[in-house]
Amino acid sequence: MRETVRALVVRADGKAFFVRHPEKNPADRLPDGLGRWATIGGGIEASDKDHIEALKREIEEEFGPEAVQNFRFGPKISLSVRPDRIDHFYAAHFQGERLEPVATQEIGATRWVALDEAQSLDFFF
Repeated sequence: MRETVRALVVRADGKAFFVRHPEKNPADRLPDGLGRWATIGGGIEASDKDHIEALKREIEEEFGPEAVQNFRFGPKISLSVRPDRIDHFYAAHFQGERLEPVATQEIGATRWVALDEAQSLDFFF
């Protein structure tokens, strides 16, 4: 079974950060070619010594090594068990000015949203 780590990223003004990835599965693809909104993160690899290291690696891959320095990771906040995978969700506070993807082939869109606005987004989970 695949295991992933996900980060619910918030910044000082209370806004949360979400991403959309290009969607390969036609059944899940929205008209613009992207998938639904999701938190940042990805698969846990055998070389990751723990979940936080896996999150840092994913952030570095998608946003660059400088971005990792601007995160403070909090506790595990949720666990989602599905038939095909387990998602471990962690709190993460972003303390930088900007969060821009460097892996543009992996991330199609990003957005900071107020938590009350997030309820209107079409989420993956």
